[in-house]
Amino acid sequence: MILELETAVENYIRLLRAKGYYVTFCFRRDTGFCALPAKYNIHYHPYCLALKTSPEAWDQCIHSQKKVYERLKNGAFFGMCHAGVEEFVFPIPGGAQQDKIIGFVSVSGFKTRETEAKKRVRRVAEEYLISKETLFGLYQKLSPQPPEFASLRAEIEPLCFLLSYLSALTESDGADNSERSLYSRLLTYVNRHFADGITLRDISKNCFCSLSAVSHVFVKHQGVPVMKYIQEKRLTEAKTLLLDSDFSVKTISEMTGFSDSNYFIACFKKAYGLPPAAFRKKSKKSV
Repeated sequence: MILELETAVENYIRLLRAKGYYVTFCFRRDTGFCALPAKYNIHYHPYCLALKTSPEAWDQCIHSQKKVYERLKNGAFFGMCHAGVEEFVFPIPGGAQQDKIIGFVSVSGFKTRETEAKKRVRRVAEEYLISKETLFGLYQKLSPQPPEFASLRAEIEPLCFLLSYLSALTESDGADNSERSLYSRLLTYVNRHFADGITLRDISKNCFCSLSAVSHVFVKHQGVPVMKYIQEKRLTEAKTLLLDSDFSVKTISEMTGFSDSNYFIACFKKAYGLPPAAFRKKSKKSV
């Protein structure tokens, strides 16, 4: 049942993303729930990807979630994050009476209050030493026309309840909570540091477990070895940046954790059939 429900959730998220929605979800750390691929847990539009090249900026994003949960006590909302991006946020209910908020679903990537947003863009660029020109350029690519709130709610609330049910099933399936907690730590560390040239030993050291535990737990829950996952994540993020930004191939290779641009080009061609520059050119022609 859990596997079928996970598949249903993934299919629904893919459907929403195909409609152009930047949909992600997040669970409270104390729920221990982390069953679905991490690609659904992180904002993936180019502005946020560029911002999160700074570990300190990423820390601030995580810290800001406390304010999100406070606002969610009054229900779903549309608001602006600390970095100037506007988003819809919907609560994921939990608990026996569905009276707790165990996470949220976000639909992000909008700009309606540009004067205030640009102040925040300038501030984060200065605070985290990120190019202002880069961030302002990516900010301009955000959508100025968010969907109507009620119609979006009708599409997102079913996802919230699916995730709530999936969380409840996962918690009650008898799985080892300590193992699930380790997997959550592994996934969090890998997703935050995939662009930093991390090794298996780095992951083991920072997640306080053995090399064999990293390998076993990650494959069991994610389905692929951790280093293969990191490589695929780097290529996926690079693909997004090629399509939605004007960064050079060399800059994108550096942003996504490839220390050598020639190696990046070779890996990208193997994965997508074309070198990065040719892939970008072909994609723009087809638009």
